[in-house]
Amino acid sequence: MTPSRWTRSVLAGVALVTVGCSASPANPGTHAPVRAVDAAGASAVASVSCRATTARATKPLPADFQPVAVVRCYQKARGIDGRGLWRFNVKQRADHGLGKFIAALRRPSVATHSDAVCPLILYLEPSFVLIDRRGRVIRPAIPVMECGRPLPAAITALQHLRWVTVSVRRTVQIATRAELAAGCDPQWKDVIKLESQRGSALNLSAGGPAFSPRPARLRICIYQDRTHSFLRGGFISQAAESKLLGEIQGGRTSTRCGRPHTAYAVLLAVSAGSRGGQIAEAELGGCGRILRPDNQVGTVSRAGLAIITQAGRP
Repeated sequence: MTPSRWTRSVLAGVALVTVGCSASPANPGTHAPVRAVDAAGASAVASVSCRATTARATKPLPADFQPVAVVRCYQKARGIDGRGLWRFNVKQRADHGLGKFIAALRRPSVATHSDAVCPLILYLEPSFVLIDRRGRVIRPAIPVMECGRPLPAAITALQHLRWVTVSVRRTVQIATRAELAAGCDPQWKDVIKLESQRGSALNLSAGGPAFSPRPARLRICIYQDRTHSFLRGGFISQAAESKLLGEIQGGRTSTRCGRPHTAYAVLLAVSAGSRGGQIAEAELGGCGRILRPDNQVGTVSRAGLAIITQAGRP
């Protein structure tokens, strides 16, 4: 059990480097109307899906393929009044000044020497496809430098094309209005239950202060156990918070629990000038277990559970 359980890291020891446009790019383009390259090209632009722009590419740009347009997609987050935070797919096209980008795509890759020492990095290529005058769509591979690094000239040229936004499509909700108001992440899971089901060895706490140093405030987020859906949350009064810090100091002699619970709460330490820091998670009901910031399992008193459940109530 390590603190990395709270970090949602991708892979231990692997740096994940995104190259290109999986997030909002530096050159987001304009919202000018789509101007057709020609009938076939315009139809191809309209028909390209964002999924196609992220397809794995293994072959270089064919010598006989003459692109007249580039289409890319990226994701952005945007709030909608009264409806929370949503993710949008943005599709763009560029059909002017493609020379530098196409020239970079046609450059040969650099082979990695057998004695080269390469960093453990996973590179993600940017999302794009090329379209020719006949409306054909291809997803060529970007040339790579030694150790598999995408050619910087190609990445830079792609980012600086004259992009025009073709469409903006809402996809999934990132956070509800209630989650945003409470400052609570919708992705928290019941970690104690999940680790118990996996048979992981949970470390026992002998008791004492759960948070060290004492946090300026505690943000409390409450979730339904079965669906992991957010119920309510926010801050409680500072007087109640001070009492709660004393009610989560209990230790345990066993990590096991045979009594079910229907909800759990995440307690996030909020320091001055910061949204969060140390994290604890408590069962609401059951055996009143709490997974402390040091990844040891302690106990929340009944009085402490009563205080926690008041978070977000009118």
